[in-house]
Amino acid sequence: MILVNLDGVSVRELVLGFLNSYFARPAEAPVYAYDPYEVTDEQLSLYEGRYSSQEWVSASIAKSEGKLFLEVDGLSFPLIPVQKDSFIFQKRDSIPWIEFFRDEDGQIARMSYGLRQLTRESTKSPD
Repeated sequence: MILVNLDGVSVRELVLGFLNSYFARPAEAPVYAYDPYEVTDEQLSLYEGRYSSQEWVSASIAKSEGKLFLEVDGLSFPLIPVQKDSFIFQKRDSIPWIEFFRDEDGQIARMSYGLRQLTRESTKSPD
């Protein structure tokens, strides 16, 4: 267990540094390895939208110039596809993972981000 009594300190990076040291890896080694994964422009469009959690966390996924961007807390991060429905991005010294989940019809329904589940807001227009 690692406890921190300071504001703005990322416990994730402390844990990663400790684990890397324990396993004799460089302190800055990434948590996981990944290979490039191709996603078509049409497939990228499927992820676009606004997502929110019951804890008042919200994020948007937008496409620009053939890439997806996570927009959260007034910042924008380019997403890197690593497998179907999974992306990573660089945030300071960490590499968070985002996972998208589909409903029974195969449509993107929610995403996991920052240990939270964010539900996709309806994209249908009222009748």
